Amino acid sequence: MAGRTSAGRTRSSAIYKRLRAAILTGALAPGDALPSERRLSEEHDVSRHAVREALKRLQQAGLVSISQGGATRVRDWRRHGGLDLLLALAR
Repeated sequence: MAGRTSAGRTRSSAIYKRLRAAILTGALAPGDALPSERRLSEEHDVSRHAVREALKRLQQAGLVSISQGGATRVRDWRRHGGLDLLLALAR
């Protein structure tokens, strides 16, 4: 991950973990729209790049669907969760 600082990865990981927990506990339900990148970056006091990285990780895990110019929506993790998510839950 050339060019990325450990602080950037830490911030991105923190956002990822918070949003993942909200999805897995049902605080964010399938079909719910996540706040915009701008709003998430303001709420967490991080760059939009860190938010974008966290959202990409959520997408790779099957937890959200991202549409350019549209809302990022929560997916049903029980149906769409990837192998990485299942391994994380098993731990």
